[in-house]
Amino acid sequence: VCLLGTFSTQAATQKALVTLRALLAAKARRWGLDGGGRAVHGATGLELNVISGHRDAGLSPRSTSTTECPGNGLYAVLPELRREARAALGRDCE
Repeated sequence: VCLLGTFSTQAATQKALVTLRALLAAKARRWGLDGGGRAVHGATGLELNVISGHRDAGLSPRSTSTTECPGNGLYAVLPELRREARAALGRDCE
C-alpha cells in the first residue's frame, strides 16, 4: 500500500489518513496480518514491521539506495497505524 505525496515535514491530510487506516485494517483482517507485528520481507531478508516505510528496508545489503520514504511527517504516524491494524484483528498491541 502506498500514499502518494511528499510528507517530509507534514503529515498526510486527515482524509488520506482515514482512508489509509481503513485500507490497512481491511488488509490485516483479510490476510490475517498482525499489523502491529513483524515479518521477514522476502525481497531483502530483513525482519521488518508488517506496516513499515521504504526507509526501513534501506538497511539491507541488497538495497541500492536510501530513501526518507514515507517522509518524517508520515513516518511518525506509522506506530498508530500499526496499533489500529492490530486492533482490527481484536488484538492488543504490546
